[in-house]
Amino acid sequence: MSDRSAGQACIEELLRIQQRRPARTRTERIFGASPLSEESRAWYVGALGEIQVGALLNGLPAAWTVFHALPVGRKDSDIDHLVVGPAGVFPINTKTHRGANIWVGRFTVMVNGQKKSYIRNSEHEASQVVKLLVPLGAPASIVRPVIAVVGPKNFTIRQHPDNVAVINAAHLRRWLVKQPTRLHDSSAANIVAHLDRPATWRATQPVDGWENAFSDLHQEVRDAHSIRSLWVVGAAIIAGVIFWNVMMGALH
Repeated sequence: MSDRSAGQACIEELLRIQQRRPARTRTERIFGASPLSEESRAWYVGALGEIQVGALLNGLPAAWTVFHALPVGRKDSDIDHLVVGPAGVFPINTKTHRGANIWVGRFTVMVNGQKKSYIRNSEHEASQVVKLLVPLGAPASIVRPVIAVVGPKNFTIRQHPDNVAVINAAHLRRWLVKQPTRLHDSSAANIVAHLDRPATWRATQPVDGWENAFSDLHQEVRDAHSIRSLWVVGAAIIAGVIFWNVMMGALH
């Protein structure tokens, strides 16, 4: 399972949804309409956030092992990242909220004033990891769920939740390495070996060529954004010229 990439499960679902979207018309392409459907947009944003957090986690010291996009439970649920190191086992749930105001209380997380069920969901993920480690006799105390928030404008901790760490993703790696030691090397190695076995996790049907397909889609999204920006600049220039001509006409 160590060969799975950050955001892989999210990307595969994104591509499945995108298959249902009709191809853009020539006019839509000319005006820079996004290739994303309304349904797939959230998956796309989520995938980019997971890729960003995955890159941060992959920079942890050698004593740490990082897994990504692990299928767990039923249906299409997965654990975004699972980190094993001297400080224990950390299932990490990535939430991308660029430019948002994040408020954290003991029992809830609020995004721009709206309550989210992130804490409850992360606790559930942690309980699933604890169950997976039962055959090893690992205590539940070594598992601590984390919510990593990507790109917030403001991040306010009113009160830390009892069992879940809510962290600005930019500080995640430093936070992990500063946690107290809970695992000896041999215990960590046994846990990593267990988690690396495909039989430990729910079987999935991968999307063939997902990496190239996502790369192409990502480029299409960026190109569409560039085209829209050019239209905005062009419209501003035309409006400026018209205004200038009107003003010059009024003076004469």
